[in-house]
This record gives sequence, structure tokens and C-alpha cells, in this order.
Amino acid sequence: MNLADFGQTARSLARNPLGIIALFIVLIYGIAALLFGLSSSYLNALQRWVLICFLVVFPVLVFFSFVWLVAKHSLKLYAPSDFRKDDSFVELNKKVSILEVRQTAVEVDPRGDSDSAFGALQALLNTAQIDAAKNLAKAFLKVKRYDISLQMFEVIRKADGPKSSNHACPN
Repeated sequence: MNLADFGQTARSLARNPLGIIALFIVLIYGIAALLFGLSSSYLNALQRWVLICFLVVFPVLVFFSFVWLVAKHSLKLYAPSDFRKDDSFVELNKKVSILEVRQTAVEVDPRGDSDSAFGALQALLNTAQIDAAKNLAKAFLKVKRYDISLQMFEVIRKADGPKSSNHACPN
């Protein structure tokens, strides 16, 4: 591979976060291997040992870092240009945000701390997930924490606004 091909490949990789990570890994590992290959006869045993340890440990660290990135921040690894239309990227961001909020709410233990429950409730209301918010409040009813459940339903009623207060019976 000549330098022009490498430059073209580097430019194409640098278009999204995944490519930048890959380029960084290739450059660091390549420089370390080149350094070891060219200067191994000039290095003492300790310096060679450190360089070999780096060459062995670096890919393992990169692998675990990559797994963590994919598991925790997968949406951030793609650029809008990776999608056919910008609307698809924006829509995916919204859907993933809603899924994350709903997942956080599902993980709330109604027998545990109510502060985290109110944080999850507010996040649900901010993303207009009223039904999921009601289900969270119902979970507190099921474990007989009526005061917390009542507070949650009051927050939901206020957030739902005039839509929920127009249920007066005509007389």
C-alpha cells in the first residue's frame, strides 16, 4: 500500500466516529510495531519488555473499550452521513432516547428509593410517555406505597395538563 492509498483510506475512515477510532488504533499499533521492528537491537531488555507488553495489552484494551462503547454509546458511533436521509438519523435518535428512558423506568424498584423513581417519572413525562409513567405509578400501588403513588399520579396529572382535567361529568 502506498502513501496515497493510505491517505485516501484515512480520509474515508475519518467520516464517522467508528472510522476515527479505527484509524487511531491502526496508527498507534502501527507506530509501536514499527518502532519495535526498527529499534529492537538498540533497546535494552526492560525497554523491549515494555514495548512487547504494550503490543500485547493494547489490542485487549481496545477490544474491551470497543465492547463498552458499543454497549453503552452505540448511537454515538454513527454519523448522519451513514444514513440515507438525515430524517432517519434524527428519528433513530428520538427512538433510542425514548427506549433508554423507558428502560430506566422499568429498572426502578418500587420498594426502593423513591427519588430515583421520581427522576424516571420526570424523564418519562419529558418524552411524552404518559402510559409508561402511569405504569410506574401503578407499580408503587402494587407494593402498597400509596403516598408515593399518589404523588406520582399528581405529577402526571399536572404534566398531562388540561387534557386530563376535562373529564367533568355534565349535569
